[in-house]
Amino acid sequence: MDNSKDYCEEPANLRGTLLIDLVKSGDYSHLTCNLVECPHPPDPNCDSASCKERPVCTCTDNQLLSTVVVNCSNLEEMPPFVPYGHWANANIELIVENGSMKLSNPTDYISRISRLSCVNTTILEMHPAFLSGLKSDIEIQFSPQEMREIPIEFYSLDPNKLNFGTSPVICDCSNLWVGEWIRNRGRENQLFCTTDQGVYDACY
Repeated sequence: MDNSKDYCEEPANLRGTLLIDLVKSGDYSHLTCNLVECPHPPDPNCDSASCKERPVCTCTDNQLLSTVVVNCSNLEEMPPFVPYGHWANANIELIVENGSMKLSNPTDYISRISRLSCVNTTILEMHPAFLSGLKSDIEIQFSPQEMREIPIEFYSLDPNKLNFGTSPVICDCSNLWVGEWIRNRGRENQLFCTTDQGVYDACY
C-alpha cells in the first residue's frame, strides 16, 4: 500500500490533504469534528429577522486540545447542556457573541468550562452560585461587562485570567476584598473601581 497517496476525507477543511504531509507538518490544529448533539442548532430554513434573533450554537470537538468548543450567539442565559466530545473530551471553551446575559443558574457542565469568552455580549450579573461552580483557573473574557457589583466568590478565581475591560464596578466599605484581591494576586489596569471620589484602579 502506498501511504503517500492517502488523502484526508474529513474534516472538510483538510479534505484532499495528503496524510503524509499532515504528519510531516505536525500541525493537527484543524483536526476537528462537528458534534451533532448541540444546544440551539442552526436552522437552515431560518430567513426571517425574528428567526435570526433566536439563540444559535455550534459545537466542535477539538481533538488536539481535548476540548469541546461551543460557539453561541443571541443567548440570554447559559445553554441547557453541552455535549462531551469523542473519546470523552470534557473541557469546554464557551464563546458567546451578540447577546445580553445574566449568569445566575449553575448548570451540570459548569465545572467543565476552562474558558468563557463574551464577545459583544453584555454581562449584567454573575450570581454567587454560578461563580462557585467554576474552575478556579478558568479564563474569562468580558467584552463588555456592565456588572455594577461583583460577588466575593470572585476571590477564589485567578484575576490574571480575567479580563474585565474598562467598565468600573462599585467599590466601598462593603467590599474592601476587591482591592486586596487585585493587589495580592492581580496587576495594574486589571479592574477599575468607582467611588465617591471618582474612578480608580482597584490595585491602589
